[in-house]
Amino acid sequence: MELNNSTTDISESNFPHIRLNSDSVLTYLVLIFKLILNPVLGVVGVCANAINVVVFFKMGLSSGVTQNFFILSISDALLAVSGVVNSSAYASELILRACRGHRGSAVKAQLVYRLSFYAPPFFQSISTTTTVVIAVVRCCCVTMPLQIKAVITARRQLAAILLFSLLSWSGLLYAFSPLRVTYREDAQTNRTSANVEGSRRLVFVVVTNAIFFVSFLTLVGCVVILSISLKRSSKFRSVAACRQASSTFSDQRETRTIKTVVMVCIIYTACNSIYAVYTVLVIAGVGFGPQGMYDNYKSFGIILGETAALTNVAVNIFVYFFYNTRYRNELRAMIR
Repeated sequence: MELNNSTTDISESNFPHIRLNSDSVLTYLVLIFKLILNPVLGVVGVCANAINVVVFFKMGLSSGVTQNFFILSISDALLAVSGVVNSSAYASELILRACRGHRGSAVKAQLVYRLSFYAPPFFQSISTTTTVVIAVVRCCCVTMPLQIKAVITARRQLAAILLFSLLSWSGLLYAFSPLRVTYREDAQTNRTSANVEGSRRLVFVVVTNAIFFVSFLTLVGCVVILSISLKRSSKFRSVAACRQASSTFSDQRETRTIKTVVMVCIIYTACNSIYAVYTVLVIAGVGFGPQGMYDNYKSFGIILGETAALTNVAVNIFVYFFYNTRYRNELRAMIR
């Protein structure tokens, strides 16, 4: 995403409409990702997070850990829904453009496709904020267990998620407030196109990148701290075996919680590292500009980032199932 002060349509500049080019391999890859892989991941993400929401709700929301994973599942489900809408609208536009007599419907599908790019940043901000809160709280519990556990209650964690999410939403709403829908008629092709224009692009870029990179670096640091804690705890398992059963059970539950948080953070950073590398390259001007040698790959890079984000929201259910005993037992009880 180039840092400029223009009011270019975000769905055109950051998430451009796919255009066929001379590189047929790249074109086919784009279509496969956009029309097959992303919709499948989106549907899986919706179903998986719907299950997560029900399971965590049945587990009870009095615990800060369960509460935060419940919120994360809701925001991830909304992200998956937006991905399905985006791909469905794009596929509908392609089909309707190819059919005669459906010009008006094709323009409506294109408008839905354009608008579908403006919802994910709101949902992503909640998911990112919640993930960071989960990781930071667990780090604090590991490093300062006696002082922190009584201070960082479930309600205060919820308040932190709401506060930072509202701050992010305020910046996004300000960036999107001048948006307007316009229609253009191409006299040569007799084709009408729908566009969403007028966003404060610089504000959008600054807000989203600031949230992303601060969160990304924070999560990397938390993974390091929690991994060190897990390594240290493994050295004292023989000592823990000599303790009382209740203490051993408590230690085992804490270890499973840490492992769950670490895996969620690792998956988040791994999936979003594509966006991180891509954004750094674009800001640095390394061949991704309008005249750059890699400009033809820009669309595919953005779609690959979308695929990674949808993968992230779809796979957390497996982390919960394998690392959270209560989640696993509750899910099995629901299935029976």
